[in-house]
Amino acid sequence: MLRRVFDFRSKPRRDEPFVIYGESSQSRDYIHVSDVVETLVAAMLRPREGP
Repeated sequence: MLRRVFDFRSKPRRDEPFVIYGESSQSRDYIHVSDVVETLVAAMLRPREGP
């Protein structure tokens, strides 16, 4: 994973094209664990509405 993130950040700086591998049958989402935790905590602390 780190290699993909490095390529994603460094290729534009060197004016190199992005290389997309595969046939678009999979997708990935890179997110920081701290962002997930922050969102979950905010959801738990939010007042509950409805039944």
